[in-house]
Amino acid sequence: MDGFKATAVCIVSGGDAVGKARKTGDAILKRSRAILKKMGMEDFERAHITPIGAEDAYGKNAVNRWASFYLRR
Repeated sequence: MDGFKATAVCIVSGGDAVGKARKTGDAILKRSRAILKKMGMEDFERAHITPIGAEDAYGKNAVNRWASFYLRR
């Protein structure tokens, strides 16, 4: 799939939001890969799941790995 890019954003909140977000991302990738395979297309070259607020970018220096997200009006 040279030249194509896909991005998905999903709001996950509540207890263990980071864990839920990771599982949701994994499920989306699994389903997408199954569809690609069924259509006879190649798998993604790269896939990256980043729960925003989980401080993944900080690696071992992350402070809050169990963040919860809340949407307020």
